[in-house]
Amino acid sequence: MQIGQLQILRKLITKQILFSARVESSLYQSCLETLNYTILHNLDEIRDTAKRTFVEREDDLANLGNETLNQTRMMN
Repeated sequence: MQIGQLQILRKLITKQILFSARVESSLYQSCLETLNYTILHNLDEIRDTAKRTFVEREDDLANLGNETLNQTRMMN
């Protein structure tokens, strides 16, 4: 290929990359905004679920200490 053709090809590739970045960036931004909105509006529910899970696991671990190795049950 001649240098002029390579320069044109480089410009076309650059324009395509810039166009793709502009198109996809709006999709990524929309996805992040939705995720942030959902997390912020469900923060109380997320916190309560995390607390319940932590307490349940603590109870399981406390009960596990009272069992022998042969009686150990699977924790979920």
